[in-house]
Amino acid sequence: MMLSRVAEHFYWFGHYIERAENTARIILAESEMILDVPDVSHVRWRTLIETCGQAHTFDALDIGDDEASVLGFLLTDTRNPGSILQTVLFARENLRVIRDRVPRELSEALLRLRDHVKNKGAKSLQRSAARSAYLRGVIDLCQMFRGAVEGSMSRGPEYQFMRLGRMLERADMTTRVMDVRYDKLLPDTADNLAGLDEIQWVSALNSLSAFQMYRREVRGPVRALDVIEFLLHNHAFPRSLQFTLAASRDAAGLLPTPGPVCKALDSALTKIEGLSVASLSRDGDKLHKAIDNLQIAINGVHGSIHEAYFKPQ
Repeated sequence: MMLSRVAEHFYWFGHYIERAENTARIILAESEMILDVPDVSHVRWRTLIETCGQAHTFDALDIGDDEASVLGFLLTDTRNPGSILQTVLFARENLRVIRDRVPRELSEALLRLRDHVKNKGAKSLQRSAARSAYLRGVIDLCQMFRGAVEGSMSRGPEYQFMRLGRMLERADMTTRVMDVRYDKLLPDTADNLAGLDEIQWVSALNSLSAFQMYRREVRGPVRALDVIEFLLHNHAFPRSLQFTLAASRDAAGLLPTPGPVCKALDSALTKIEGLSVASLSRDGDKLHKAIDNLQIAINGVHGSIHEAYFKPQ
């Protein structure tokens, strides 16, 4: 039987790698979206902080909400536990504890990722082209790491805990992207939103690498109704809420005494299935409330995992 502290390190190891990749995707998608915005001076950079769930830490530092401050906070600031650099460093610290339980390929892939974020992060803040290259590098190296996991790691409890951490972090970020909706990046005037609504939803899809798969299933313009349906209920796309929580359920079911965790995941899946997409797409307040409830359910799953496996007996 695996020690609870070892299981917890595997869980957070998967969580941190996924967060680094997700943060890079969101920033890259926003950077590409503003190329289509008529007046970049009106872009609300702080919204990226809210999407990544780091508003409290950001406000406590009182460093300003301009482009340079926000991007520095999200990319390289070690005072931010959710910055790309800090999450990779956290992943590295977790790996130190479990190194003898993972294939060598994982350690080598993480070392390349760490070197990339440490050596190129600061330079990425100076020019937009360097930033795009840096962010794409983070995404590619995270995918390389995931390929090493899938291709060389046995499907025992270690793998399942890592998978749980990865999928629940992915589910959480998908809810955040849906909640913010990217229209908060722009002024609230009708003229701006009427012309840029589709651009904002395309950016939301791009931040989750969902645009091409969405277009394969949905014909016609990108609309709130169809995007919300796709990101909530699609059974085949690996970043939808339905898929990520179902995958978490599969992973939990392969662990010892999975009852409480599976019960919490079943409850979250029931909440997703009961949502009326047509109603949510017409009312931003209803969408926000529904996302809040889903995030509470996901936090409940985190709590059940902690109680079942990580809490000292």
